[in-house]
Amino acid sequence: MKRFVSLLILFAAISGSASAKLIMINIKEVLQEAAIMKTIIVTGYEGSEMLYQVNGSNKIFRIDCAVKKSSESFREMQIKGKFMKPSDLSGKWPEIGQTVLILISSKNRVLLFAAKSGTNYRFWDPNSIPFANSMFEIPKESSFKPVPGCQNIHPDDADYWFCTDGCLVSVDRVKEHY
Repeated sequence: MKRFVSLLILFAAISGSASAKLIMINIKEVLQEAAIMKTIIVTGYEGSEMLYQVNGSNKIFRIDCAVKKSSESFREMQIKGKFMKPSDLSGKWPEIGQTVLILISSKNRVLLFAAKSGTNYRFWDPNSIPFANSMFEIPKESSFKPVPGCQNIHPDDADYWFCTDGCLVSVDRVKEHY
């Protein structure tokens, strides 16, 4: 019940608009349910596709990134309005040449990206757009952490942190899934 009330308060605080949709991302479940999880190098963008190579291969793969235009323009608007910091990654697609971990759904849709940072992977949602903002649900377990700057508006005895800009997951925990 506490979790439901917390989510309800969080949804009301973030959406601010009756037409906004909040997409909850339970990072533990996404790691378990991703159809594909692999390290890639982004080689370019063509129209509504991201081009990439799997680490160690010369073959070029393509995946839909049609949401990139709206997610990144929304991100820029949020930064200009000082609602987001330039270092926030929500709604951002990787740079050309960047090596990232990609999580892909069974429907061949990009779920999340992650960049290795020390002993953790830093996950984010590139698909966060106006009226479909994402919120990470991060279990309070030793291998999961909110990113610095996320504020926990829930009581200390809650089982989850919530953050719009992603989360950190230990490298060892991620390796269990791929």
